[in-house]
Amino acid sequence: MILISLRRENLRTIVSVAGRLDEGYLAELQEQCRAIKTELAFDLSELKTADRAAVHWLVERQARGEEILGASPYIKILLERDEQRTDPLTAKTGSGAGEDGE
Repeated sequence: MILISLRRENLRTIVSVAGRLDEGYLAELQEQCRAIKTELAFDLSELKTADRAAVHWLVERQARGEEILGASPYIKILLERDEQRTDPLTAKTGSGAGEDGE
């Protein structure tokens, strides 16, 4: 279960997400964000955990320049791991093959 709350701060909207964000609740969060016409930032100070789909979506938002605020060390690790997994400059192949392709 999650709690999503919105607040205006200067010229942007802060989207606070509390609880456990999984793929089922992600659609609700995405819908609310689509309706916002100002710059967004995400306050994750009360986010306890998130599944892979939610983390990936947050990393994509961050890559678009939207700020992540207050993330716990655990959430930061999830975001960093996903970012490394999707960044072609730092991603590992994960194929199990050796460096020479054998």
